[in-house]
Amino acid sequence: MFHTYRNGYQAYSTSKFAISLYIEEMNKQMQRKYVTANQRTVTAISVHPGCVASGLYEHANTLTKAVISRLLWLVMRNPALAAAETIALGCADNLKGGCYYQHMTPTRILCTTAKKQELYERVRSIITNMEEM
Repeated sequence: MFHTYRNGYQAYSTSKFAISLYIEEMNKQMQRKYVTANQRTVTAISVHPGCVASGLYEHANTLTKAVISRLLWLVMRNPALAAAETIALGCADNLKGGCYYQHMTPTRILCTTAKKQELYERVRSIITNMEEM
């Protein structure tokens, strides 16, 4: 999964997928840890705010910018609305832990449990190595 990409979007979507699976597994780990210790639990979620009108494509090539300006503006979300939904999720008490939320709704990522565990271990290893630098 972690290799050289042909374009920035492919790297972006793969990293988002990896983070979402990592959060799902991290939530499981935290639930086990805190429930065992009879402490208040922490809920981990990942959030997709939608395709937000921002400077994300500022450095894209001319063709990509043309496509975005002509087509994607139809589905682009207002930054204030996307931010408000993200903040609302952060303040909510009734979240389903480990889920990937899109437009305030939990969705599941289709991937085998073994693959999720493998990816969690790989991401955790990368994070640990970065912390040691």
